[in-house]
Amino acid sequence: MKSEYYLRKRGYLIVIDDIWDKKTWELVKTALVCTNCGSRIVTTTRILEVAARTGKVYRLQPLSRDLSEDLFHRRLFGDKINQPNHLPSEVYNKILHICGGVPLAIITIASLLVSKPVELWSKVYTSIGFGHEENEDVENTRKILRFSYYDLPCHLKTCLLYLSIYPEDHLIGKDSLIWKWVAEGFIHEEPGLRLFEIGERYFNELVNKSMIMPVEIPYHGIITGCRIHDIMLDMICLLSKEENFVTLLDSDEQYTTSHCNSRRLVVHHRVRPLASTSTLQARSLNAMCSLEMLPSLSCFDVSRVLALDGPTNSLYPNCLEHVGKLVHLRHLKLTSMGIHELPKEIGYLKFLMVLDLAGNSRSELPESIRLLSQLKCLNISETKIEVPYWIRDLTCLEELCLGKVGVHSNFVTELGKLTELRKLHISKSVTVGGNMAMNSWAESVAKLSKIQVIDIDFFSRVQILQS
Repeated sequence: MKSEYYLRKRGYLIVIDDIWDKKTWELVKTALVCTNCGSRIVTTTRILEVAARTGKVYRLQPLSRDLSEDLFHRRLFGDKINQPNHLPSEVYNKILHICGGVPLAIITIASLLVSKPVELWSKVYTSIGFGHEENEDVENTRKILRFSYYDLPCHLKTCLLYLSIYPEDHLIGKDSLIWKWVAEGFIHEEPGLRLFEIGERYFNELVNKSMIMPVEIPYHGIITGCRIHDIMLDMICLLSKEENFVTLLDSDEQYTTSHCNSRRLVVHHRVRPLASTSTLQARSLNAMCSLEMLPSLSCFDVSRVLALDGPTNSLYPNCLEHVGKLVHLRHLKLTSMGIHELPKEIGYLKFLMVLDLAGNSRSELPESIRLLSQLKCLNISETKIEVPYWIRDLTCLEELCLGKVGVHSNFVTELGKLTELRKLHISKSVTVGGNMAMNSWAESVAKLSKIQVIDIDFFSRVQILQS
């Protein structure tokens, strides 16, 4: 009612992107108000029937030949140039024609051709399977995307298929994704390199091949995550389903015996709880819902990854009582789940590499975490947890994200012992007591020979001494 009153005497422009069905539009329409103030509502959809239901239909026109060439050249050569003389004109014209002015198709096939000599362009074009048929633009785009996928090396195919665990339009954090790849065993060891560094290279290769869209910090050019184009995600989910790579349980779909052998189980936004089941064979569980909607964690005793990210609420009693028995875990993420206490049995997870507890209101961590000798990433940012004194024992840590460091904390003296640190992030202001304290910080940081990222907001407190 408030929104209706607010809109009634005002002109407004509302854009509703990517409507998939008529029922969704009918529901959205009930919240809109007709006025005489020149208001406009713009909707986008890939389905003509939905477009006809919303109002006057405008078919988005494909790029012109000149703009198609410009986009193609920019991706191939990094700048706007005229068609180079050494490009094979016949296959060049065929490729632009078959892309039909669809930007995603142009960028994807240009990214595919970047690493290939022009002598092979004709072979690539033929391999995609266009033949001499006059296919629809969308179908051509799908064929280009599929060929681009099959052209990837095996390790990148696996990493790309894993992206089917995320819902549409989801912002995927780069570091979080790479740590999941590591825990799943997708990253192959190379001499002299750490697994995260190799995973970061995989990520950049997928960006360079235009399979994922990078997300940067504005004005800094630092890539912090990625998004996936809707058409690309459709293809990834289809391939993932064909290969039984990921099993998605959404809405009110129930778990059945056909899911028992799922290698990776994904649960999105449940509206009713999943029935309790016997031991599952899933190597990983990724859930974006409250734990009340899931079976007992004891069902996942062979899993390597448990990533639970849901709305803040109270957990049902003893929901984590079995976590110490999940001895195969490499990655445990319990973010924004309203957790108040972790069992000390978490120290039994000898292979745990990632512990992510961001966004939970807690007062302390169990000391048994100091026994996690393989832990490489600890995230307790956005929490009320003080840095424990035993942090120095986690000598394998490569990434450490904290909520706060008090002025009397001993963390500054222990920091220099974490010599494997690559990233240090402290989300709240760090209070220091003048120049001596700042010098202590500088001395500790100087010992971190492998550090690449330091993100700390210092607040200097000047101490006044009275004689």
